[in-house]
Amino acid sequence: MDLRTIGDVKVSAVGLGCMQLSLTPDEPARDDAIRVIHEALDAGITLLDTADAYAPGGVMGHNESLVADALASWSGDPDDVLVATKGGHVRTSTGGWDVDGRPQQLRDACEASLRRLGVEAIGLYQHHRPDPDVPYAETLGALKELHDEGKVR
Repeated sequence: MDLRTIGDVKVSAVGLGCMQLSLTPDEPARDDAIRVIHEALDAGITLLDTADAYAPGGVMGHNESLVADALASWSGDPDDVLVATKGGHVRTSTGGWDVDGRPQQLRDACEASLRRLGVEAIGLYQHHRPDPDVPYAETLGALKELHDEGKVR
């Protein structure tokens, strides 16, 4: 497997985007989804991409919990896997999509992602989509604070 460097971490050049394991009308059963993640990890994939908003019907965090369960039940070392997640793209009460780049929302989203993923620091935390109602410098400032506090690597 070819490797790439993200920050100071080497990861597989091919990552597994986990969104389809939670968002589609024909999403796989939980055990099947976990098996897909295990197969990818066993094949040498060391980058998993998820987001708090990858969730059916507006239930935030479904995909992150799925990734956490897969890593916890995998026979390999989860510390060898970089989990990338995102905040700022939110689900509406009707299951639609919206954006929220307010610093407090990103902080709350990051804290919830930390709990769901069962980690002290998120390997790669990304801002999902810009919010036209929030100056981007404020949004990025919140991400920098999370990094400086050690919640994001």
